[in-house]
Amino acid sequence: MQFQTPVELDTSPNKISLHSPLLLLGSCFSDEIGKLLATNKLNVLANPFGVIFNPLVIFHLLELCLENKKLPEKTFVCREEMWLNFLLHSSLSSQVLGNLQVQFDEQQHKVIENFLTTKHQNSTRFLFLTFGTAWVYVHKEIGISVANCHKLPANLFEKKLLTVEEIVNNFAKIHKILPENTQVILTVSPVRHLKDTLPLNTVSKATLILSCYELAKKFTNVQYFPAYELLTDELRDYRFYEPDMIHPTKQAVEFIFERFCNIFIEKSTLQFIEKWKNIYNRLQHRPLNSQSPANQQFLKILLADMKALKEVELREEITEVINKIV
Repeated sequence: MQFQTPVELDTSPNKISLHSPLLLLGSCFSDEIGKLLATNKLNVLANPFGVIFNPLVIFHLLELCLENKKLPEKTFVCREEMWLNFLLHSSLSSQVLGNLQVQFDEQQHKVIENFLTTKHQNSTRFLFLTFGTAWVYVHKEIGISVANCHKLPANLFEKKLLTVEEIVNNFAKIHKILPENTQVILTVSPVRHLKDTLPLNTVSKATLILSCYELAKKFTNVQYFPAYELLTDELRDYRFYEPDMIHPTKQAVEFIFERFCNIFIEKSTLQFIEKWKNIYNRLQHRPLNSQSPANQQFLKILLADMKALKEVELREEITEVINKIV
């Protein structure tokens, strides 16, 4: 079982490399970590189906991808002349039903191509799942937990609290069909769901943390990353929250991301990230006079440093800098 403090967690023989296939699914915290991983040039695909808060829908979408299945017909719904799906975020929508299925197919193909394809059969895959809430809304007629109620009448749904047993058992079904060389990293989103009230949000987070504990104990390829605990217990200050007092600030996310990197990313990739960070920061530089001798010299040095970086493809960035040199 791997459910320890951040320092003790740094014992896994399987670590993320620069080119490791990495799929992130779950709450908006997966988006935040995914953006930082992508910025640092890792091979990442984050929330292809939009933000998903509850574990059961995450598992359902994983099953559809792993078995290359279509969205069930009963999960489509039309509201205000727009087609939506109960398993997807509202960012995936269309006025034409067929187009929504195409959108899903495209995202599913990305998952298969970037994460499940046999070209990665000799690589360790990393699956990062962020659980947001254990409170779910079950559509009474079709009998499934939904990712989004899409502003339909509340009487169509039943709100219920998932049990630890439900979460563990549903994950176990997915675990059976995961590629053998998959490492799973579980975390609980530090974003609080205040609409459930603080006491019920605490019940929800506790359920999720207990579920992660049981899964890490049950499966040797499952680990837990304590993002929730890092924000609420280590940072432990409202200055690390946005004005809404719900979402972590950029500083807090970067702090948690640094811990994530130190725990799960291999040493050579961490060294690359440090080199890339220096180049990336210089790429963000906006000079007062782009054609000044000083800036032109700055660009030439930057170009040379980028060409010397062989670990990743920088064609777009190199072209951008070349176009600025006069």
